[in-house]
Amino acid sequence: MNFEQFYDDYPHAKMEREAFVCHMLHKQLGDERFFKLIDTYVDLRQKSSQPILITHFQKLAEDVYGEPLDWFFNQWVDRTEQPKLKLEKVTVKKEKKGWQIHGRLQQSGETTFILPVELAIDTRNGRVLEKLNIDSKAVDFDLRTHYKPQKLIIDPDYEILMIQRMPPPLMWFWEVYPELIVIYGTLGEAKANKSAAERFNDDYLGLGKEIIKADTNVSEDELRSKCVFLFGRPKTNKISQQFKDVFIIKIEEDKFNWQGITYDQSTQGVAQIVENPLDPESVIIQYSGLSGDALQKFCDLYLYDADASYVIFDGDKQLFSEYWEVDEIDSDLLWTFD
Repeated sequence: MNFEQFYDDYPHAKMEREAFVCHMLHKQLGDERFFKLIDTYVDLRQKSSQPILITHFQKLAEDVYGEPLDWFFNQWVDRTEQPKLKLEKVTVKKEKKGWQIHGRLQQSGETTFILPVELAIDTRNGRVLEKLNIDSKAVDFDLRTHYKPQKLIIDPDYEILMIQRMPPPLMWFWEVYPELIVIYGTLGEAKANKSAAERFNDDYLGLGKEIIKADTNVSEDELRSKCVFLFGRPKTNKISQQFKDVFIIKIEEDKFNWQGITYDQSTQGVAQIVENPLDPESVIIQYSGLSGDALQKFCDLYLYDADASYVIFDGDKQLFSEYWEVDEIDSDLLWTFD
């Protein structure tokens, strides 16, 4: 991928990248030294009308850190390439006092990145976090845990700017605005579905009424729009029914189950985003209440563009919201044990 061209085409993405690099510098320095760096930078900017050059900023960072940071600025500031990591040859064996995990973390690409990587070991007794510093194309590791491991996850909290399939947030539709289509269900609760779709457009999108379609009047090309909004669960929306197996939270008639909890009250519902199977560069967002009234209540919450991959709600309360887990996104960064 030509990242320089990508950032030229999408300036907003370039700004997000720069903010993420700043976040990684924060993680590298730690709170105290990072905020000392920021205070120094702000003080200099207030005393001078001239911008601070990157080389000068790097020197300020090294002064507070106490060690050279040329490796950091070289790979994250001077270049646009990103690392790609992959777990390989992972094995696990029982020991007298626990379990041993052996494996290899491989990175590809022209640049060999220096990376402090967090590894999460999920067990039946919770999550164990370990750190691994990599500075070559392949690094072997040995980890130990008291309890039998179930999953091994690389960078579970997305702290590294790297090539990976990221869980999309509900707010993602702003990235492709106004290339959208809004589809309301007519199989049931049609009035409530249509009203919620129109309210969403009026309150949030501000686009013409032509983007709102009934589920009986949608073409294949329209389903390939950059973002497809579906109002109504599969029982009430023909298109939601068509894509019901695509969604990670499965809605069956008037209930759904997630993380061991069954939601079956007429006041409850879920909003969720997934990749569009008709076009991998597009997404589908489904807003589903377990009743027409629940969908109207969701409109009152104004969680259409939440910073999460899904939101579960009950009446006027948000119950739970989160990003999809890594095993639902990128298998290169996950190893599941039998």
